[in-house]
Amino acid sequence: MKFNGIIIGVLLCCFFLGGCMNRLHTQTESVAADRLKEETKVVESRENGQYKRVTEVFIDDALFSRKTEVSVKDNGKFDLVHTTYFQGGKKTLFSTVDGNRRVVTHSYLLDDKVMMMECDENGDALFETIVLFDDKGNPATVFKRDKKGMVVPLCEEELSEWMEINWDELLE
Repeated sequence: MKFNGIIIGVLLCCFFLGGCMNRLHTQTESVAADRLKEETKVVESRENGQYKRVTEVFIDDALFSRKTEVSVKDNGKFDLVHTTYFQGGKKTLFSTVDGNRRVVTHSYLLDDKVMMMECDENGDALFETIVLFDDKGNPATVFKRDKKGMVVPLCEEELSEWMEINWDELLE
């Protein structure tokens, strides 16, 4: 008998908490829907045989993201896609997808300075290269990730070689 009372008590508590959570979820959704105003602006242009589309998303009148898609030959295929995300008016993430070379790069920013960058160099969704930047915006350390996910820093010789090959391209 005592056991049945405990079960009934637990069931009533679950029922009560479930109703409270549902009510809280409904109230939260309606408050969030009232507070967040999302607006999307799209600008398209054609110049020098290229097509460019810029899509900006504003949340509560603040710029949240800007995506620039470029079709180099204006053939309906986007060759480059640059997406920038903002928080409080400052860039926090810059992503580049080069469809022709199948390269994806993510740059993470703090106070408009790149702190870290990762690069998928062959389109396999594994970011093989990770770069940490110093406070002047120069690569301080470069890491490589192998197919098993292990991350190791480049030795001085490999870092010099990497800088020689990649640094000019990063500045573009």
